[in-house]
Amino acid sequence: MSYQASQGLGSLASQLGAAKSTGIDSTAGYRTTHKHVANPPDTPNFLNNTFVRSAASQWIDLKDPATNQQVTRVPESTDEELQQAVDSAEQAFPAWKATILLHKQ
Repeated sequence: MSYQASQGLGSLASQLGAAKSTGIDSTAGYRTTHKHVANPPDTPNFLNNTFVRSAASQWIDLKDPATNQQVTRVPESTDEELQQAVDSAEQAFPAWKATILLHKQ
């Protein structure tokens, strides 16, 4: 993972309220408890190794299956965003394909 992407994950974790009191493991960057999320954040798209806020007009609520409480929203991405994601994946694939298995783990 690139430095920019890892910084983005740290930023996303902080947006999700990364702190011991919220149950987010700062080393993993995700929630480790089922505590209520007061203001669930929007999950950004990940395009060209960068987190990008979606221009979507509709969002899908993502709920914790254990509590049925909303933890975030994910965008119903626009056609343009989907094409950007495909283009980004196609651009990244040759380097990923050339990476040895031990480095992918």
